[in-house]
Amino acid sequence: MLLLRPAILLGILFWAVELVVWSWVLTKVPLSIAFPLMAMTYVVIALAGVVFFNEKINLRHACGIALVMAGIICIGTTGS
Repeated sequence: MLLLRPAILLGILFWAVELVVWSWVLTKVPLSIAFPLMAMTYVVIALAGVVFFNEKINLRHACGIALVMAGIICIGTTGS
């Protein structure tokens, strides 16, 4: 059965952990700050692909990463 495969079970476990952690974060940080910071996962995943899987980042991809980071910086510096 597909649901009993270790990779699927591990994915479900990670999703459950993310749900609990995200709920905890929302009790500590305003949503207007926490949600944009979640966009940091796009940057981290792209950089992890470079480090662990030797993936190449082209100019368009690098510009997208830079825009995400710029948005996070803009949100972080507004203080609300």
